[in-house]
Amino acid sequence: MTEFVDSKFVKKISEITHESYAHGWDERNGGNVSLRIDAADLKDFEDVKEVKKTLELGFDAAPLAGEYFLVTGTGRYFRNVINQPKLDLGLVQITPDGQKADLLWGFEDGGLPTSEFPSHLMTHIERLKIDSTQRVVMHCHPTNTIALSFTQDLDEAHISRLLWKMQAESLVVFPEG
Repeated sequence: MTEFVDSKFVKKISEITHESYAHGWDERNGGNVSLRIDAADLKDFEDVKEVKKTLELGFDAAPLAGEYFLVTGTGRYFRNVINQPKLDLGLVQITPDGQKADLLWGFEDGGLPTSEFPSHLMTHIERLKIDSTQRVVMHCHPTNTIALSFTQDLDEAHISRLLWKMQAESLVVFPEG
């Protein structure tokens, strides 16, 4: 039997979070990742069949009922995921009523999904309306952007112009600001 920790999903999230941290693209705990996984991709893993804990979502995620997500934990650090995925990642399934998530794997030290998991799920819901193959929501907490938010007026046009000046490639990524 193959353990889920050895799956391509855990390996890829571990690599991505490690590289993001190693390249300085995020600070401290860096942000969060949630990956939607098809049930068929989990059939060969025996260690993801038992519900370890049921978690309240705090909103209606009914459009995602039955869906599985591998998600980073609250208060966890991107730099550590690669060495301790069973602590810093969790596999959850959204319950049939969409109000809760069943923890099936991970968070072995009692951890929980990121506090931003509801935002990730809301993003998944909206993205799936546009692209049914969409699987990943990832966001980082880039040090320079955080610094700007504390030292500059929180005006979208002003911040956009500063980012365009600081990194010309930003103009290509968000040309409208």
